[in-house]
Amino acid sequence: MKTLPLFLMAGLLSYIPLSSATTYYVATTGNDSNAGTQTSPLRNIQKAADLAKAGDTVYVKAGTYYEKVIVRNSGTADKRINFMPQPKHKVTVNANGKAMDYFQGVFTLSNVSYVNVSGFRLLNSKQFGAVAYKAHHINLKHNYIYNTRVSGLSAWSSQDVVLQGNEVEKAVNGGEQECISVALSQRVKVLNNHVHHKGTGNNGGEGIDIKQGSSNVLVKGNYVHDLYNKVCLYIDAWDAHTHHITMDSNKVHNCYHDGIAMTSEKGGLLENIIIQNNISYNNYGNGLTIGAWGVSGYQRPLRNILVINNTFAHNGVKWGGGISISNPDIQNVVVRNNILSQNKSFQLNDEVGNGKTMLEFNVIDGFRGYDTPETYGLNPVKGSASFVNAAQGDYHLLGDSVAIDSAIATRAPLRDFDNKLRPVNNKWDMGAFEYQ
Repeated sequence: MKTLPLFLMAGLLSYIPLSSATTYYVATTGNDSNAGTQTSPLRNIQKAADLAKAGDTVYVKAGTYYEKVIVRNSGTADKRINFMPQPKHKVTVNANGKAMDYFQGVFTLSNVSYVNVSGFRLLNSKQFGAVAYKAHHINLKHNYIYNTRVSGLSAWSSQDVVLQGNEVEKAVNGGEQECISVALSQRVKVLNNHVHHKGTGNNGGEGIDIKQGSSNVLVKGNYVHDLYNKVCLYIDAWDAHTHHITMDSNKVHNCYHDGIAMTSEKGGLLENIIIQNNISYNNYGNGLTIGAWGVSGYQRPLRNILVINNTFAHNGVKWGGGISISNPDIQNVVVRNNILSQNKSFQLNDEVGNGKTMLEFNVIDGFRGYDTPETYGLNPVKGSASFVNAAQGDYHLLGDSVAIDSAIATRAPLRDFDNKLRPVNNKWDMGAFEYQ
């Protein structure tokens, strides 16, 4: 048989595509000296992490793995590195007893990029559950995180991070930070996470906190509840310019402080904040607080805050109300189209005024009148908000609600909590839900 000349062979070889991405398998019955194939799997996730390069996938077979995983390799924009259980397999990574530096966790993604971690149970960390630190283009999705000393999930000094569909339970167990923390980070999405029942101790433990120099952050569709002595959703500039943060369509209740709160604890400017379509109810303090607490000797500069089309109901156990504005350093705070219903001590408190706030077109259901700063605001709608089943946390509107067709369109969101279009019949409704 004739063979081609070498120069022709070389030319043909230049057109042969490079080898495809590798899939590594890990199993509790494997061995780290194996090839990492499905029939000859590795033993440790860390070994697979050390081998995986851009475009590779690490499949972990069912079982419990007693280790911490430090991801040191990066993917690329079109070839991410993926870590996930093999389909239909339940995988637990238990880091009990594993020593950790501060910015480490059960999964640590430090100084890497284009990595996905999804579908794991991450337990018993001396520090974080999963943390992106000085990283970018990281996806942490659909993980269950339990019993972490500090945050269950965190993006810290990172960019383009997605934290989506995770469940965080018993985070901040004796440590600090928050159940989900975003600090010094840009372009982060915190979507559809379930955060509940924090750990012991009072040094931290808020549900979801966007803080300290973060910007362009979307917090949407999260469910946060039952956090002892803490706020469900928190925004704090601390000492750095923190801006362009939207909290949209979150449901928060039974937090033993406020449902939603914001401030600047150490003088950093907090600005361009949108709070819309949220439901905040049955919290021990206020549904929403724009506050003035923090390190003494600093101003608390907040400006351009829009609170629109939210539902604040039944907040305050011993004392508390719907919305409280107490920060004298604010500028341009707009509160519009909200429902404030049957909160214990007041519906809408404004201790600032003096042209710094615009409070208009809100449902005031249950004006108390014994707290001096309580106000109806401009063009209030008085009467029953009339919910489907408030006792069961269903704050959709009944047909006789005074909130229906009573809102104004100015800067109102185009979709409601259920992602249904606003308005219906060209008339806008107040609160988180558009009556259908």
